Amino acid sequence: MPSENAKICLSFLPRTIQELWNSLKKCQEADIIELRLDILGNVDFFKIKRAVDKKLIVTIRIPEEDGFWKDCSVPRYDVFQKAINAGIDYVDVEWQKSAEILPKLKFLPGTSLILSYHTEENCFDVLEKIAQQMIKIEAHIYKFIYTARTLHDNIIMLKLADIFNKARKKFIIHAMGEEGVLSRLIGAVRGNIFTYVSLAGGHQTAAGQLSLQEAREYYYLHEKTTETKIVGLLGYPVKQSKGWRLHNRMLHEKRKKVNQIADFLYVNFPAKDFEEFWKEWRQCIEGLSVTIPYKETIIPVIEHTTSSLQNSGVCNTVVKKGNSWWGYNTDALAIRDLLKPHTGMLSGGILIYGTGATARSSIAAMKELNIEPIYVTGRNEKRGRLLQEWYKVKYISQKDLINHHFDGIIQTTPIGMFPDVSKVPPITNILTGVKLVFDVVYNPPQTRFLKMAEKEGCQIISGEEMFLCQAINQFELFSGIRTSLREVKEVWEKIC
Repeated sequence: MPSENAKICLSFLPRTIQELWNSLKKCQEADIIELRLDILGNVDFFKIKRAVDKKLIVTIRIPEEDGFWKDCSVPRYDVFQKAINAGIDYVDVEWQKSAEILPKLKFLPGTSLILSYHTEENCFDVLEKIAQQMIKIEAHIYKFIYTARTLHDNIIMLKLADIFNKARKKFIIHAMGEEGVLSRLIGAVRGNIFTYVSLAGGHQTAAGQLSLQEAREYYYLHEKTTETKIVGLLGYPVKQSKGWRLHNRMLHEKRKKVNQIADFLYVNFPAKDFEEFWKEWRQCIEGLSVTIPYKETIIPVIEHTTSSLQNSGVCNTVVKKGNSWWGYNTDALAIRDLLKPHTGMLSGGILIYGTGATARSSIAAMKELNIEPIYVTGRNEKRGRLLQEWYKVKYISQKDLINHHFDGIIQTTPIGMFPDVSKVPPITNILTGVKLVFDVVYNPPQTRFLKMAEKEGCQIISGEEMFLCQAINQFELFSGIRTSLREVKEVWEKIC
């Protein structure tokens, strides 16, 4: 039996009664509503309860709890008690003030306690001791919020979840701050009773909070369960990537048509250090897309390599099968498939600009298609010479390109990628007479270099086409289901 779908709690902090009621009208897609009453204080809880058909949480935070409550004339516990008397489903009380507030509250059968803790601390040993102390106070849900300052601080969420699970306690655990967004996402599929989100348009009640739209329409958290696999993009930087949008939306669309499909949540892993990432995260994830600078770095930790990886020496996809990791190069497969219909026009040779991982993927693809001769050029002559030695291709220095003719060019560097869209590789002077130009940059869909090639009469292949073709293979590896280029293009058009 699949576990229950993740729940979404919409949190908002109204400043006026009118804003309160306007916000309540926008809560239809949430499962639970948190009313942060730091500013309004006492409201007509009976009226709200009658008007809203969802579970309600009442929360009031003082400045030392990162809130705004300053009304000394009305004790917080008095507002909490009025909420309890009206049958509000939950009141949220800060653990550090619980000894002061809880004895003054008389709980009725319709209301439960959320015991909260918020801290700027991120040392697990310290947080573990506090969690053990919190558990000693009886509550319906334990909300434990720490602060993330690095990617790896998000792992603390899973370690704390183990503590509450062993104690058989319901919990909500995540990290504050922009670095803690990942903890909210993995928390949604690793046991959090619900995930706090905000209304769109800068209405966050905490730093790093997702909007309701992001939670439902970008990550589809309401469709996820504790059986959902965690996969994602490993690299640095990865902020510019739209792969997470594509894969999550593709899965959402495919699950409407296919019942038997492995569920996953695709997230970004902006890791500055590979070894640290692999040590911290390898047990928590089931698959990765791999981008710069780790397409070669990851290979030594893979137990099983496929032909696409072996032929190129590059890995851009890993998938866990049982307890072993398998490595693939879906870039090479995509380049091969895109060039295959054009092999007849490339008998005069093809030039690869660049000497990095994508250049190696391109060489492997052309070797498989028996395209010869293959030339390589780039700024890094030493690496170009190594490619010549390793793959038996021909290296040409950039200054000598003008003396050669090529039927095709593959541009494999990030030159021209957003935001530097005006830049072009230093090979525009050899476009005349070239039949086919392929640029691997997919953002923008058509680079300035491709536009120049098209004006010269060259047939062009965009990086967007490559990106979508390799995504088909990655999606199948993550989900177990094949999708078509048409389906992927339809999804891509919806998210761009």
